Amino acid sequence: MDKKILLRVWPEFGSTGIWMPPNPSDNIMGQMLTYESLKLPNDLADAFTQWQERYNERPLPDNGIFDWESLHKEGLELAKELKNYKLYDFSVQYWMNESWQMIYGYDVMADYSASLWDDEGTSITVDSIEDDLRGYTISNSDELQKEFDAWEEDFYKSLDNTLEWEAFNAEGHRLTNELQSRLPEYCTVRYMHAFEETYPPF
Repeated sequence: MDKKILLRVWPEFGSTGIWMPPNPSDNIMGQMLTYESLKLPNDLADAFTQWQERYNERPLPDNGIFDWESLHKEGLELAKELKNYKLYDFSVQYWMNESWQMIYGYDVMADYSASLWDDEGTSITVDSIEDDLRGYTISNSDELQKEFDAWEEDFYKSLDNTLEWEAFNAEGHRLTNELQSRLPEYCTVRYMHAFEETYPPF
């Protein structure tokens, strides 16, 4: 698989807030990218624009009133949205705790053999996510994996047309939110809605 394009999210006067470093090991933002070049959807481009406007309009010199915490919280959420936009094409980083923090993205998606996927499109387990995050412990990971396994097992009911799709998707959304709630703030989990017509029988 081709190496992903690395993008960095950071506000700067008169910029888009999205950058591409010349080398991932360089501790710099790099070249500014336009929303058009990334083909961002309008709502995401507008959100970046508004975030940048907040930064552009901050008082100079800083008078201690500007809400940096809120700005960076919003910036982190935008970095996660950017990662979600092209999970399999972009690596995304945001400046946190004096270093570039990688944004980790995962999919919850029904298949006949798996329910969790990384940003390479490879099936994984909850334990695999802990390995990705290098030492981070997911609370009650074994129990959560069992819930994913049971959800995955239910998917086989689609083969004999006994699967209740609405309830199945509701459980998928619940598991997605549950996993998200147990991960660090620099992780994002998206749910890929299951449609009956998408899965023909073997």
